Amino acid sequence: MSKKAIIACIIAAAVLLLGIAAAVMVLYSDGAPSESVTKERIERPEKAPRANKVREPRVSHKAVSRKSTEGNVYRAIPSDAAAVASFGTLAQTLEMLTDGTKAFDLLSGPMTGFMVNLRSEGVPSALESRPAALSVHYGGSLSPLLVVDAGDIADTSEVFAPVLKAAGEKICARVSSSRYGTFLLLSSSEANVLSAIRHLDSRSSILDDKAFASLSAEVPASPVLLLNHSYAGKLVPAYIQRPYSSCAEFLRSCADWSAFTIDKNNPESLEMTGKAGYGRSQAYFSNVLAPLPASDCDMPLILPGRTIFALSLCIPAVAGYRSAYEPYLDSRAALLPVKKQLEWAEGEDIREVVTAYWRGPSGNLLKANFARTAKASKESSGLRECEYQGYLADIFGKEFALRDESFCARKGAWMISGEQAAVDDVLACTQTLEDLCTELEVHDIVPSKACGPVVYFNAAATGLDNVFKPDAASVMARSLKGVSFAPRVLSYGKGGWKYSLRRCTATPAAAAAAAVSMEIPKGPFKVKNSATGRTNLFYQNDNLYLCLKEEDGKGIWGVSFDTPICGCVENVDYYANGKIQFCFCAGSSVYLIDRLGRFVSGFPVDLGKTVLLGPSVYDFTGGKGYNIIVLHDDNTIEMYNLQGRKPASWKGINCPDVVTALPELKKEGNKKYWEVRTASKTYLYDFWGGESLKKIK
Repeated sequence: MSKKAIIACIIAAAVLLLGIAAAVMVLYSDGAPSESVTKERIERPEKAPRANKVREPRVSHKAVSRKSTEGNVYRAIPSDAAAVASFGTLAQTLEMLTDGTKAFDLLSGPMTGFMVNLRSEGVPSALESRPAALSVHYGGSLSPLLVVDAGDIADTSEVFAPVLKAAGEKICARVSSSRYGTFLLLSSSEANVLSAIRHLDSRSSILDDKAFASLSAEVPASPVLLLNHSYAGKLVPAYIQRPYSSCAEFLRSCADWSAFTIDKNNPESLEMTGKAGYGRSQAYFSNVLAPLPASDCDMPLILPGRTIFALSLCIPAVAGYRSAYEPYLDSRAALLPVKKQLEWAEGEDIREVVTAYWRGPSGNLLKANFARTAKASKESSGLRECEYQGYLADIFGKEFALRDESFCARKGAWMISGEQAAVDDVLACTQTLEDLCTELEVHDIVPSKACGPVVYFNAAATGLDNVFKPDAASVMARSLKGVSFAPRVLSYGKGGWKYSLRRCTATPAAAAAAAVSMEIPKGPFKVKNSATGRTNLFYQNDNLYLCLKEEDGKGIWGVSFDTPICGCVENVDYYANGKIQFCFCAGSSVYLIDRLGRFVSGFPVDLGKTVLLGPSVYDFTGGKGYNIIVLHDDNTIEMYNLQGRKPASWKGINCPDVVTALPELKKEGNKKYWEVRTASKTYLYDFWGGESLKKIK
C-alpha cells in the first residue's frame, strides 16, 4: 500500500466518529500557530459512569514493548491524550505528513510548516529510523505533540541540533532523558512538551490507561489511530452543529478507547476494522452488542436519497435486545420503560429502528424515526396521528427522541413517525438511498447484517456549514473537492467495528444529463478595469492559466491555476472602495482576483458541493453586500453570500427537470421571482426559493 493510500486511510479514520473526528480535524486547520505558554493547562476528560465496578486484569507496560520496540514511544505521551496516531519511523511520519496530499492539514496543523522545512533540509540520519507518534491533547483547545523515541542517543548529542534549530520560536522543542531512553518532544503548545517531560520524570504515561495499553498491544504498531471516547462529551458540541451533536453522549458511552487499522483501500473505497476497548463494564454500550446475533439492516430501502445522517439499531427481537440493554441502563441509573411500551414493541415485532435527518424538496431539514417490523404491508397506510409518541426513545434510547412525533404512517414493513412534513416526504419519496446507490453504481455501502448500531453520514448531501462549525467545515471541505457522494458508514458486527468510506465523483443522471446538454461558456468574459476605466477580457487558456488582456488582444497578465472555471465571471467591489475585483467559481469554491492578478485574502470560499455553472452576482440592497446564485452539479440552485453562507430565508431550488441555465431574476409589481429554464419548460420560483409557483400573484 502506498504512503498516500495510508494517509487517506488515517484521514478517513479521523472522521469516522463524527464528533471526535471533527474535533481532530479542527486541530489541523490553517490557522496561525498557537502561542507558547509557560503554564500547562490540562483538563481532566469526562469518564463514562461505572456503576458496577469490575476488577480488570492489570496490563503491564511490557505488553506493548514485547510486540514492537515502536511501543516505547508511547511512554512519552501524556495520559490526557484525546487521540494517538502511530505512523512508524520519524522519516515515515514526516513523509506522510508533508507529501502534498493535503493530509497535513488534518494531521499536523500548526506544525505543518516546521515539518515541511525539517524534511526538506534533511532529518539527521541517526533519527530517521527512530519510532515516532503524534498525539492530540485538549486543554480548552486541541494541540498536537510529536514524540520521537531517540533510544540511547545522549540528550547532549549534536544529533538534535538541526531539529532544535528548525523549530525556531514557533515550535516548542525539548530533548528529555529518562529510564526509557532519550525522547525528542515537539509541539505548537509548550504545555504539551512540559507535560510529556513531567510524565517521563514520574514514569507515567498514556500506558497507565489500562484500556489504551491493552488495546494498543492487540493492534499493529503502525499505522494505527487510537481514539479516546471519554472526550466526546466535550469535543462534539464544540465542533458539530445542532442537532447532529446529540450523538456525543452515545459515542462517549460506547467504549474507553477504539483503534482502527486498514483492511482494504483503492481509489473508490476504503474499509477499516475497529477494535473497542471496554473491559467487562456494563456502562459501555459495546457490551450490550457483544451477545447479540447479527440481524438484517434494511435502512437504505426506506431512507430518502437525500439523507445526511442516520443511526440504525438492528435487533433480532425486542425481548433479546432488552435483556442485554437493561443492565446498561441500570449502570447509568436510567429509567426503564413501562410495560405497555414493551408490549407494544413486542407486539409489532420490531427488528430495526432508525432515526435520520435529510433535506426536504425545499431545502428544509427534516427528521423522522423508522421502525421495521416483521409484518410487511403491501400498501402505505396514509398519514395519521401517532399513537406511540416517545415509545422508541423510551425503549431504545434518547437518540430516538423527536421534538415533534405527532404523525405516523406505514410503508411496507416500516412504521414512520415524526412531524407531518417529514412523514409526508417519506411517503412521497421516489428515490431511496438504495436507489441513489444503484444509480451511481456504488454498492454495499451499508452492511446487510449487523448486531447493533449502523451510523451513516454523507457530508456531500448538505452544505458542510449546516453540520460542522465554521473551522471544521473549512477543513472538511478540502477532502470533498470533486466528490458528489461520500458516504461514511460505521457499523458493529461479530468481527467488531467496521468503517467504510466511498468517494464517488459521478453525478446522478439528472445532473449528468445537464452537464452533457449544457454548454458551459468558455469566455473570454468582459470585466471592468477600475484603474483604467476600460473593459478588459478575462479568460482561461488551455493550460488552465487565468489571463487578462485588453480588448485589442494585448496581454496584461497570466496567473497559474489548476481547475476549470464554471462559465461566469462577474465584477464586484468587495471592499466598497471603487476598486473592482473579478468573481468566479471553480470546483466547489468561489474565488476573487483583482485587476493585478492577485487573489483576494479570505478566498477561495468553499460552498460544500461542486458548481456546474455560476456565479450570477447580485447586490440586492445597493450596499455592496453581494449575493451569488449558482447551479450545482446535483441540479440544485443555491444562493450564498461571499462568505459562503446561505441567507436564513433561502429555501433552495430543486427543479424536477434538468436545469439548462442560471435562473433569471424577474419582477412583477412588488413581487420578485426566479425564472428557471429547462429543455422542455420554464419553472417559476419565489425569490427565496422553495416549491415551484403555478403563477405569480
